[in-house]
Formats: sequence, C-alpha cells, structure tokens
Amino acid sequence: MPSPSIKRNGVAIKGNIETKSHGLNEVSRNVAIRNELDLYVNVVHCKSFPGIPARHSNVDIILIRQNTEGEYAMLEHESVPGIVESMKVVTTENAERVARYAFEYARQNGRKKFDVMNMTNLYGTIVSNVICGLIGGAGLLSGRNYGDHYAIFEPGTRNTGTAIAGKNIANPVAMINASIDMLNHLGHKEHARVIQEATYETIVDRAIRTP
Repeated sequence: MPSPSIKRNGVAIKGNIETKSHGLNEVSRNVAIRNELDLYVNVVHCKSFPGIPARHSNVDIILIRQNTEGEYAMLEHESVPGIVESMKVVTTENAERVARYAFEYARQNGRKKFDVMNMTNLYGTIVSNVICGLIGGAGLLSGRNYGDHYAIFEPGTRNTGTAIAGKNIANPVAMINASIDMLNHLGHKEHARVIQEATYETIVDRAIRTP
C-alpha cells in the first residue's frame, strides 16, 4: 500500500521495487502503488543527451502510455495445476482518458509530429525500454506517472538493476532526472534548472565517469 506521506504530499520519487516470483500470491508493489493512487498515465521523454555516444544523435520522442490496465491488472490465477492464466483488462474509460491526456500534452507542448500505437500496457514497457536504449541505456531517462491527484517520478525503464548490484557501476542520472521532473512538477523551476545543467556538464566532462 502507498505510504500515507505520498497521499499527504501528492508526490513521490522512487526506484523500481523488485517483485519476487516465488508463487502466485506475489504482488508487485510497483503496480499496487500505481493502481491504488490511480496513476493511469506514464510519460517518458526520450531525448538525446550531449556527450552520450549513441547510434542516433537527434532522438526526441515522448512516449505516453496506459499505466494500470492490460497485463498489469494483476489478475493471474492457476486455473488447473500447472496452467496459469493472466487476464488482460482494458476499459473504455481508461483508454479514453489516456488518449485525451496524450493529445492535450501534444497541444500544450507544441508536438506536431506523432504516431499512435494502440497496444496494451506490457508492450508499452517494451517500446519504452527500446527507446531508452536508443539514447544510451537504462540509466539515463526518467519516467513520470500521473493521475488526477498524485504524481510519482522514477527511472524510465523501471529496471531494478539487480544484475549490477555491488559492482559500483550504476548510473545515477535516471534518478537525478526523476528528481528534476519532480521539482518542475512542484513549481521549483530554478532548482530543477540548476541540477539539470550540472548533470549535463558532468556528462559532457569525460573525466567524470562511473567505473
């Protein structure tokens, strides 16, 4: 369940919480938080970073996706021993409000070129991870989760990073960018700008790197 402080403050910043897969009763706390707070839309702005080598240097893509339904409805069950079913639930209400959010976002931010991919939640995860890879990897981009009353900011790829735990090679930029997004959301534009510029300057300075 979400912390009372999230409901009190209306915002939070978090990393991806690992979900154990030892049994059918395991519940993703990430999904539970999004569902409980009705954070129905996820926004990831995939834009090329100066100083980050990548195959493409002019990427500027905003991905807006449904955040609470589809495969993440958490309706898995074992119909008979050894046979597990996962129900995908997509409602008209949620599909329409995500579409309205996306087109309103495009109108307010001057986005004139866009494509629409109509798909369930899981495939939005795949697309966002691929796009993050285009600009340099999982440790760069932030993700924003919005509902009508709450907002949570996190790394864009929702990767727990367990494969690199203890190796001292984790990239902190995604979490820093999440904090920048949160400050902008709260109206602290100048503080966000200072942190963002310092982050970009650090990335460009090739003498400063994780191992």
